[in-house]
Amino acid sequence: MRLPRPLAAVLTTALVTLTWGALFAPAHAVNIAQDSVVSANPADWTPWVNNGRVYALVTIGNTMYVGGTFTQVQEPNASTYPRQYLFAFDLTTGAISKTFKPELDGEVNTLATDGTNLFVGGTFSTVNGNPRPRLVALNASGGIVSGFTASITSGSEVDDLDLADGLLFVAGAFTGINGSSRSGLAAVDPSTGTLANGVNIPFTGLHNNGVSHVAKIDVTPDGSALVAVGNFTTVGGSAREQMAMLNISNQTATLSSWATSRFVMQCSPKFDTYIRDIDIDPTGTYVAVGTTGAFNGGVGANTLCDTVTRWELGRTGSGQNPTWVDYAGGDTTWSVTVTGEAVYTGGHYRWYNNPYRGDHVGPGTIKRRAIAALDPINGMPLAWNPGRSPGEGVFIMISTPDGLWVGDDTNSIGGEFHPRLAFFPLAGGAPAVTASEATLPGELYTLPSGACPGADPSILYRVDAGGPALPSDDCGPDWSDDAGSSSPYHNTGSTTATYNPVSSVDSTVPSTTPAAVFSSERFDPSGGAEMQWGFPVAQGTHLQVRLYLSDRCFCTTAVGSRVFDVQIDGSTVLDNWDANAAVGHNVGTMRAFDITSDGSVTVTFLHQVQNPTIDGIEIINKDVTPIVPGPQQWVAHRSFDGSTAGARVQQNSSIDWSRARGAFYANGSIYYGWDDGKMYRRTMKTTSFGTQHVVSTNGLSPSYFPIPSVTGMFLEDGRLYYTLKGDDRLYYRYFEIDSNTVGAVTFVADGPGSGFNWATVRGLTLAGGDLYLARADGTLWTAGWNPGLEHGSPVSGSLSLVDNDPSQMWASRGMFVRN
Repeated sequence: MRLPRPLAAVLTTALVTLTWGALFAPAHAVNIAQDSVVSANPADWTPWVNNGRVYALVTIGNTMYVGGTFTQVQEPNASTYPRQYLFAFDLTTGAISKTFKPELDGEVNTLATDGTNLFVGGTFSTVNGNPRPRLVALNASGGIVSGFTASITSGSEVDDLDLADGLLFVAGAFTGINGSSRSGLAAVDPSTGTLANGVNIPFTGLHNNGVSHVAKIDVTPDGSALVAVGNFTTVGGSAREQMAMLNISNQTATLSSWATSRFVMQCSPKFDTYIRDIDIDPTGTYVAVGTTGAFNGGVGANTLCDTVTRWELGRTGSGQNPTWVDYAGGDTTWSVTVTGEAVYTGGHYRWYNNPYRGDHVGPGTIKRRAIAALDPINGMPLAWNPGRSPGEGVFIMISTPDGLWVGDDTNSIGGEFHPRLAFFPLAGGAPAVTASEATLPGELYTLPSGACPGADPSILYRVDAGGPALPSDDCGPDWSDDAGSSSPYHNTGSTTATYNPVSSVDSTVPSTTPAAVFSSERFDPSGGAEMQWGFPVAQGTHLQVRLYLSDRCFCTTAVGSRVFDVQIDGSTVLDNWDANAAVGHNVGTMRAFDITSDGSVTVTFLHQVQNPTIDGIEIINKDVTPIVPGPQQWVAHRSFDGSTAGARVQQNSSIDWSRARGAFYANGSIYYGWDDGKMYRRTMKTTSFGTQHVVSTNGLSPSYFPIPSVTGMFLEDGRLYYTLKGDDRLYYRYFEIDSNTVGAVTFVADGPGSGFNWATVRGLTLAGGDLYLARADGTLWTAGWNPGLEHGSPVSGSLSLVDNDPSQMWASRGMFVRN
């Protein structure tokens, strides 16, 4: 329980057991909605908790009640007071109550209120000298409410409380309450403590050692559903590991069909359960989940260890998956609190957006020290970043009409001294920055295409070994086909294989080489003649032979599992080549060799261990000067209503926009990729541009985000969609415009063969709810767009031609609508 959840009605008739339903209106069992992110400057007047931990917070009127493991509290720079596990203070002045002094002999884990009485759960056995094992109701003076007689009769602790539909839900490590059998979850009348016989679904089994228990619960604001997490594997006899949902809107609680298997996977064996907290958003649409568990492979292993995730509650059935996942890179998120504007989290983490490395900074990592605010749309960190001394973690966060309260185990938060309790006010905060979708009619801009002044004569051969023809990203020829029609440059006896996009390429690969080269290979099975390639080149020509290499097969992932030699014109250039040893598995690389032609370039692959492979071959004439595109310092724009374009207007600029790699417009600025592999932004007014600022990709090299190959991009709902030259996929990754940060993980919104031919896109934007894309042939097309919760997608079969007027020069390095 994290904030006041007053009952709509209270049943006053004492019964031996209680069945509930239409007698009660549902209580709001979620955090209070806020339309702004709170200030990052904590208030100065909050009390000090001088030892232990703060586990629980709840308000009744203008009083805050605090529970935990502490024994001493203090008003700032004033007198100290002994308070055993529970105290209260004034929410206006911070003055500690001198009259609320209940005496408990064990820690307080959780608090709840009906607006009058305070319900307390924990590990205690006595309260004010009276037996009250694990559960008690107190009045405003700290006295025991004698009419409330519920108690844990078998079990070690109460971990969470929640009020809904006129019932007090009790969760923890117990098997008996009021002398009746209940395993992990029960419900009682908040007036009398009488057990509700309609809530009797046992939580049993062990995810990982320890004892079965329900650690956290939360109820939707309409009182229809309860989400529970903890150390269990079955609920009511059905498989539910660590997380389950109950339907509680009828007179008898039942197990929902909503189920996920994502928490079946093990994290670190030292944790009985690795889910640490849950919180349902103020609308009851989704629940946020925070976990511990150590890194355990991150996104590559598909685990949810040390993450924050969002789960939709309106769905049914098994196989549920999170809408988004934010990886902390090996550290715990202890607490999550959802206000609508943000998902606040606390723990002892050092980063978010770190899915690739454990306990180290990985590609894309965004620093957040033990407290953060995430975007509910994509899970990316917002700009809010007060920081705190990590300790073990933040154990409780609640929103109130005035701000955000935080309870933890350290003394420093927001750069100030606030031992174990802090308040971030809404005053001084601001709504998170968002981007509005472009509307039509509007002004449609295109950036120059970087058209070549002529064909580059220095590139003699390019072969996509084992793969299809790939378009060039420079002034050289396209990569020739070696799949649909076998290349004439190699001998017979070899065969081909294809793979998903390569996970990364190293710095040896030129930025203009399409990553799709590594999505296919030609390999030479054992037996017969060795694989050999031959390319006629005039004798005496000085050449550079470039070999594109990787090991993509799941069958040879270990060092030493695939080893071969390569000879050029009879001389060994790669001796015992082992891609796994040289660059790692699933990594593209290039090796270049300078030679002088004797009339033909012969490349031979010799078996050692397993089969030799080659992804691509390129031969460069070093005796001629390469041709590269010249600078194009202009932007073009025209009026556009979705079907008709006005006259194209070209405006000069001091910026060579042909170096751009995709662009979108938001909030008065243009955001764009650049041929140096970085992202930037500038303010924009019609055709004038402000100072360039870096949009940090936080170490996302072209191996993870191949910006130099981007041919178009647009932003929608916190997702940056983009296309890559020669790649028939529409990709996306998260993009947080509030903090100007880029998501680390690559996703696919639309795959090959859908008919949209993403490989030929040369400009891409979303406006008026529709997709617009330019082709390399200079035409403009449109398609419908389906927004989606996880991601959007083009409407199948909706692609149609808009304009093929060559004077518009639609093919571009970036296209966007500026309203």
